Amino acid sequence: MKKLLLLTFFVLTACQISFSQCEGCVINTACIADPPGPALCPEALPAATQGEYYDADITFYLPNQFFEASAGVTITVSQLVISSVSGLPLGVSWQSNSANNTYQITADANTHRGCVKICGIPTFAGNFVISVNVVVTVTAPISTTANQSFTLPLTVNPGAGGNAGFVFNPSSGCDSVTSNFQGIITDDFRPVSYAWLINDSVSLSGQEIEYTFSNADTHQVVLTTTLFNYVMTSLTVTATTNEWCGDIEEAFLFGVCLGSPDLYFRLTNDGVTVQSPTVDNQLTANFNNLNFAITAPAISLSFWDEDLGPPLGSPDDFLGTAVVTINGAGSYNFSTPHTVGSFTIGTQVFVVQNDTDVVVVNSSPEVPLISWTGMPETEFCSGDPIVFSSDTTYFMQWYRDGNAIINANASSFSISNNHSVQLEIANESGCSSFSELVDISLNPLPPTPAVFYNAASNTLFTNIVPGFDLQWYFNGEPIEAANGTTHNPLQDGEYVLSASNEFGCTNFSIAYAHSTVGMTVIEDGDFAIYPNPASEGIFVQSKNAMSKPVVVSIIDMNGKIILQQQINNTNESTYLNIQDLSKGLYMVQIMNNQQMLYKTRFIKQ
Repeated sequence: MKKLLLLTFFVLTACQISFSQCEGCVINTACIADPPGPALCPEALPAATQGEYYDADITFYLPNQFFEASAGVTITVSQLVISSVSGLPLGVSWQSNSANNTYQITADANTHRGCVKICGIPTFAGNFVISVNVVVTVTAPISTTANQSFTLPLTVNPGAGGNAGFVFNPSSGCDSVTSNFQGIITDDFRPVSYAWLINDSVSLSGQEIEYTFSNADTHQVVLTTTLFNYVMTSLTVTATTNEWCGDIEEAFLFGVCLGSPDLYFRLTNDGVTVQSPTVDNQLTANFNNLNFAITAPAISLSFWDEDLGPPLGSPDDFLGTAVVTINGAGSYNFSTPHTVGSFTIGTQVFVVQNDTDVVVVNSSPEVPLISWTGMPETEFCSGDPIVFSSDTTYFMQWYRDGNAIINANASSFSISNNHSVQLEIANESGCSSFSELVDISLNPLPPTPAVFYNAASNTLFTNIVPGFDLQWYFNGEPIEAANGTTHNPLQDGEYVLSASNEFGCTNFSIAYAHSTVGMTVIEDGDFAIYPNPASEGIFVQSKNAMSKPVVVSIIDMNGKIILQQQINNTNESTYLNIQDLSKGLYMVQIMNNQQMLYKTRFIKQ
């Protein structure tokens, strides 16, 4: 418990006051003093943590009567008024358990205690001294009022792993990071300064700054936040009337005031009143080195002439009150009915806080190199296998036409249509790089040529439409000058026709085996095709054994070969799957080396 010394005048340094945020304090009924006298519980407040919510109750004990040993008298107290609580850390406020902060003290012991709750989120770390400022009304041994202040220390520890001084975004990035910083400690009245130090070399100021970190590293950012108090440093006042005349020491004789006033003033601000020293026998008094704290914009200045007072003289002469609004450091003028003057407001450091954080800039991997089949060419023919690959060891993601391909994270990636391809790689820091963008063009193939034989004219011919470059081959070798739609076979062997388009893409027919030995003529009745109509497949049944294989082709009504299959010399049926064909009318063509037979039409259901 902390003993209170009553009837002592204190000069107070006030801080922020709030009456609406900390409800519900609990009185400590064990708070008492022996011998009886004013007491405060606890003697020291529990420590707070910066950036974390804090809540503590203070109980005061003030008996109706107690013996004041320093004065040798028994004091009777009838009332206590809490005028202010000062010295609180920024972000912390208070509220008492009395609606008007007034307590009537009687012989009833239940009136001898009250409480104040301290709560909030402290934004500064450091050691603070909280002052509870009260006005006590005493009825014995004399009737009087006295200002009283009692103090409690409070330690605010730094927040664990937090930064209560500033916020910033982003906190990390790749290669180069531009971060925006903002100091978050502010005050509605007192000035605040913000000094930034980046990497121990770059100094910036202002509540909000932007800075670009251009190289990969862990960059340190320190903000020094300084909160200032306004203080009255000096005051000059001049008495402009003779209101102070008439006392013994300042007699009024024959219409002339003898002597000069003994001037002093009282400053009231934020519920706290302080008094200056007295300057004797001067019409103009100068008060220097005052250092009176100003914690709220409105101040009240009352001026007085000090007299001897009863019984030898008269009470002090009141020379008027001036109310002035403070809006910053500087000089201010005032006047009352009996005085004029000016005063100076300066600043002094209230608390300084340093907060440190880091911005992490990581390096991106080097741009990956990719290769692909047929590089550096980028134009290919449909059906060509185009495989992209990279030998990087980083995480890989392949993109097709600007979109990431699901599960395409291997070292290679293939395409079969026109696409743009790009590779992204990412390192363990999450930084990524993109390869060059490769646009691949897969040009269309010509239709597959079909080769037929006209036995009557001994001519090979094709159904290919004009507009393609044709080339006949014999046993895999091109035949010189054989570039037309027909060719007369001069030797037995395999003949193939190729068709090339304007893109240089080439398609080849099925090899036609030409033989002049053992010709077999296929009669219409040699084959059976069923079912018709069909939905999933058709069977081609050879009724007689064949000495030569035949090729069965399914042709649409535009003459395009849709499907081809070879049937060997067997009388077994062959199944052709037509599930992928569109519904419609088709023709089945059966052909051997020497003769062609359009067997029939069928309907695909």
